[in-house]
Amino acid sequence: MNTKILRLEGLVAFLLALALYFKFNGNWLIFVLLILVPDVSIAGYLKNNKIGALAYNLVHNLASPFY
Repeated sequence: MNTKILRLEGLVAFLLALALYFKFNGNWLIFVLLILVPDVSIAGYLKNNKIGALAYNLVHNLASPFY
């Protein structure tokens, strides 16, 4: 059940971001490039597992833009 709720939450966040980007006439090329930026954090695993997990979790936190 928790997995379904988390996936629904992610879908809602993505659709909201997409709608707001469309409403404010954002550049779609930049949108496509920026949507991939959080996955660059996986490079922390090149150093070691602890740093990789920390970097990945910090970047993939939905609350971090509100800090």
